[in-house]
Amino acid sequence: MVLTVGEIGALVGSLLWPLMRISAMLLAMPVMGANAMPVRIRVMYAFFLSFTIAPLIPEVPEVDLLSGTAVLIALHEVILGAAIGLCLQFIFVSLIAAGEQMALSMGLGFATMIDPANGVSVPVLGQLLMIIGALLYFVSGLHGQVIETLLASFFKAPVQTMAFDKDIFFQIASAMSFVAMSAVLISLPITASVLLVYVGLGVMTRAAPQMNIFSVGFPVTLMTGIIGVLLLMPALDLAFERLGVIFMNLANAVIG
Repeated sequence: MVLTVGEIGALVGSLLWPLMRISAMLLAMPVMGANAMPVRIRVMYAFFLSFTIAPLIPEVPEVDLLSGTAVLIALHEVILGAAIGLCLQFIFVSLIAAGEQMALSMGLGFATMIDPANGVSVPVLGQLLMIIGALLYFVSGLHGQVIETLLASFFKAPVQTMAFDKDIFFQIASAMSFVAMSAVLISLPITASVLLVYVGLGVMTRAAPQMNIFSVGFPVTLMTGIIGVLLLMPALDLAFERLGVIFMNLANAVIG
């Protein structure tokens, strides 16, 4: 059997181009893209998805892998995969930001730990919400929707050279404002409850100036925040589901 250079490039490209898009998505997305996830598992999962998806996608263009066209195709695949993963990352950023706001209002801003997913120091409450979000990620079936969106991206945005609509980047940038708004809405019940406690403590201080506000206020605000978090837990499922729908729609808009 005799194969030309173009045919060899097409065979290699049929697996290489999907692998680039999938690897970029896994690197940018939550859970699989976390620093705590072993690189070997991430690479094996990327190859598994590539071998599974490659026979289902449209034919990739036959290009020389050492040409400038191949570089443009590689940039297209990496940017598109990273954009899809970034849309999913916004869900967990909203939860972490909500946890930080709740922790600061409760007086737990000093209680921090290293986030194994991102390698930065975050409040314990933000880490708790991230762990719950990771569990909801699999329980809600969002990981299956991600694979469906990934497969659909090869039909809506097939393997080609750089061809992006500038509005896509503005949509991703504007989504950051919605991330901040989502964090505020999730943390609003706890912050509002703690604010009422602060108002009550202020009235008590004016009525009884001899009371030590520092020894009384911290336990009261901490207990109020903990009770509020416990009451908020059943609603996190609905909040995560709505965030998943919004940002999955953003990912679908990115791929066209």
